Amino acid sequence: MILELIERDVELKKVTPKEYAGPCPWCGGTDRLHVWPDSDTYKCLGYDEGRAGCGKQGDPIQWLRDKRGLTFVEAAAQVGKIIEPRKDGSKATPALRPPENVEHPAGLWQDKAWELLNFAQDEMDSERGAKAENWLAMRGLNHDTIHQAGIGYWPTDTYGERADWGLEKETNANGKLKKVWTPRGIVIPWIFRGYIWRIRFRRPLTDDQVAKGEAKYIQLPGCSNGLYGASELTPGCRAVLVESELDALLLRQEAGHLCIPVATGGTGGARRAKWMAMLAQCERVLIAYDADEAGQKAAAWWADTLKENGRIWRPLWGDQTDMVKGGADLALWVGEGLK
Repeated sequence: MILELIERDVELKKVTPKEYAGPCPWCGGTDRLHVWPDSDTYKCLGYDEGRAGCGKQGDPIQWLRDKRGLTFVEAAAQVGKIIEPRKDGSKATPALRPPENVEHPAGLWQDKAWELLNFAQDEMDSERGAKAENWLAMRGLNHDTIHQAGIGYWPTDTYGERADWGLEKETNANGKLKKVWTPRGIVIPWIFRGYIWRIRFRRPLTDDQVAKGEAKYIQLPGCSNGLYGASELTPGCRAVLVESELDALLLRQEAGHLCIPVATGGTGGARRAKWMAMLAQCERVLIAYDADEAGQKAAAWWADTLKENGRIWRPLWGDQTDMVKGGADLALWVGEGLK
């Protein structure tokens, strides 16, 4: 697909059996832009006419976004069209091809994930789980919100075999077989239409662990790229897009009558056509990523993607949980953003 697509804009020549080159639309030259049909990718590289390439690169969707100015959703829809050559060498009318597919984990993994979640939810009602619920309460989440979200508690670090989860063997940098690590902490399930897509653990780190840069969140191996809370989205609704699942839950608790909160689980999550399409059908999406450099950079990406209905709505400080701890009214804040 990439070759047919780029040839509409750039005159390419074959330089190797599997590589084409031509002038870069952004920085010129004669053969800076390289295209590899087998991998459906392109990149501006090399040194041509005394200048280095600009480094622009990507796949068909990225080309349409950079060269034609399309949003992600528009580009994804157009990438669903391929030009099939006829036997006489001419090109046929574009035929439809399904867009990028992302599905929930299946088989043994799904069974094991439900088993883990059921145990963790029972533990949440135990004495050990009570401490975790108290920690969540300090973040502003009440008992009903915690239990309606299916949040659980995993009491101790455990390590299982990947084969038991239906996962292929993998080795670490030392050549040892990787295990399935289920760390002690709060268990947050991502459930969409009856299937678990993702499970993340919020670990209780000490100050020393934080200083060492240990991860607060750990994802269960084998998860799929999801959108937390997507089950609640409907065409024409008003949504708020945030980073953390716990921030989304706090928004649901405090401003659920105004919006549908969803979370990506980080600055780079949920960038898939499935979730883009659902967000594109909302009447309005407030893009409320964390008020830091990484969060606002990711917010700009989403604003570019959701050109028609997206609006960056920066938290007053930190994130939504920080706002509540500081005395802010989330319902009032969301209401102002939706005006």
